[in-house]
Amino acid sequence: MYWIIGILGLALILAPFVLGYSDNSTALCTNIVLGAAIAILAGIKAFAPSEQQ
Repeated sequence: MYWIIGILGLALILAPFVLGYSDNSTALCTNIVLGAAIAILAGIKAFAPSEQQ
Protein backbone atom coordinates (compact mmCIF):
# COMPACT_ATOMS: atom_id res chain seq x y z
CA MET A 1 0.00 0.00 0.00
CA TYR A 2 2.89 2.38 0.65
CA TRP A 3 3.95 2.16 -2.99
CA ILE A 4 0.65 3.85 -3.93
CA ILE A 5 1.47 6.73 -1.59
CA GLY A 6 4.95 6.92 -3.14
CA ILE A 7 3.45 7.17 -6.62
CA LEU A 8 1.14 9.96 -5.41
CA GLY A 9 4.20 11.78 -4.05
CA LEU A 10 5.86 11.54 -7.45
CA ALA A 11 2.64 12.76 -9.07
CA LEU A 12 2.74 15.77 -6.77
CA ILE A 13 6.25 16.54 -8.03
CA LEU A 14 5.18 16.28 -11.67
CA ALA A 15 1.89 18.19 -11.29
CA PRO A 16 3.24 21.73 -11.91
CA PHE A 17 4.80 20.66 -15.20
CA VAL A 18 1.85 18.62 -16.40
CA LEU A 19 -0.81 21.12 -15.37
CA GLY A 20 1.16 24.13 -16.58
CA TYR A 21 1.78 26.19 -13.46
CA SER A 22 5.53 25.66 -13.22
CA ASP A 23 6.11 29.40 -13.71
CA ASN A 24 4.63 30.02 -10.22
CA SER A 25 7.75 29.50 -8.12
CA THR A 26 5.94 29.22 -4.78
CA ALA A 27 3.61 26.49 -5.99
CA LEU A 28 6.48 24.74 -7.79
CA CYS A 29 8.73 24.65 -4.71
CA THR A 30 5.87 23.55 -2.47
CA ASN A 31 4.93 20.68 -4.76
CA ILE A 32 8.51 19.51 -5.17
CA VAL A 33 9.35 19.63 -1.45
CA LEU A 34 6.12 18.00 -0.27
CA GLY A 35 6.11 15.45 -3.08
CA ALA A 36 9.70 14.44 -2.34
CA ALA A 37 8.99 14.19 1.38
CA ILE A 38 5.93 12.01 0.77
CA ALA A 39 7.76 9.76 -1.69
CA ILE A 40 10.81 9.37 0.57
CA LEU A 41 8.78 8.62 3.69
CA ALA A 42 6.60 6.14 1.81
CA GLY A 43 9.75 4.42 0.51
CA ILE A 44 11.24 4.23 3.99
CA LYS A 45 8.03 2.82 5.40
CA ALA A 46 7.62 0.34 2.55
CA PHE A 47 11.11 -1.10 2.88
CA ALA A 48 11.42 -0.96 6.68
CA PRO A 49 11.34 -4.30 8.44
CA SER A 50 7.91 -4.99 9.89
CA GLU A 51 7.54 -5.15 13.64
CA GLN A 52 4.91 -7.87 13.80
CA GLN A 53 5.06 -10.13 16.82
